[in-house]
Amino acid sequence: MEKYVFVDMNGEILKVGDKFRYNDRGTFVITKILRGAIITLGGDNDELWVKRVFDRVTVANLCEKVA
Repeated sequence: MEKYVFVDMNGEILKVGDKFRYNDRGTFVITKILRGAIITLGGDNDELWVKRVFDRVTVANLCEKVA
């Protein structure tokens, strides 16, 4: 179990390896969970992967877990 818990806008718990959609701006994969942020890889298309950091409030309000 993760030490720090992040939830998406639907209340689903996110873990390392989960994919989520950020405000229709791309799909991101969680690579690391920190105390106040998550580190992800992803972007608008599958060919361009960028590293991005999301804080807890952004994830809870603008991100939705993808099955």
